[in-house]
Amino acid sequence: YCLNAEKFNGSFEKISLELEALAIQKSLQSDPDAKILVDGSIYSAASNPKTWELHKANQKEMKTGKIVFISKSSTSKLSIAGQFTDSYYFANATTAAGFSDPVVDSTYSVGKKITSTFIRLSDQTPLLKMELLGHHTPENIKQIISDLNDTAIRGYPFALALAHQECLITKNDMAELVSLHAL
Repeated sequence: YCLNAEKFNGSFEKISLELEALAIQKSLQSDPDAKILVDGSIYSAASNPKTWELHKANQKEMKTGKIVFISKSSTSKLSIAGQFTDSYYFANATTAAGFSDPVVDSTYSVGKKITSTFIRLSDQTPLLKMELLGHHTPENIKQIISDLNDTAIRGYPFALALAHQECLITKNDMAELVSLHAL
């Protein structure tokens, strides 16, 4: 997509969240029936009212489970009240495919309920955290996991693996963009 750098003011994090919201919107426009995978956490957007405003156009689709946020790491402590992160406990408890009991978090408001669960798409593969906007049942989650499994490679969604490979932006790339666009 062609982006106007003048529209994106602020920190790198804010710029990346703005680009994420725009990419989701453009993806929905180009294929309204597609499931959209986002590398990262919805909490980054939900915790910032200005950034959350950028997702307003996508929220209806987000609540259907059409837009799925996937993280390879997580610092959440919503599932298990322990000294370590939830991901530590789940990663060490089992290496089997499956998912944890979903947790519905209303920290940011009832309108921003976030359902999160830890998933493993295949036995002996890395643990992932999946987040969805809205309240989602275990049945919804099973269907999403089934869809993700259709294209997973070594327990990781192919679309995200491809994005990592094809869209890698290094610190040097960012520094060059900053200098070129005077950000």
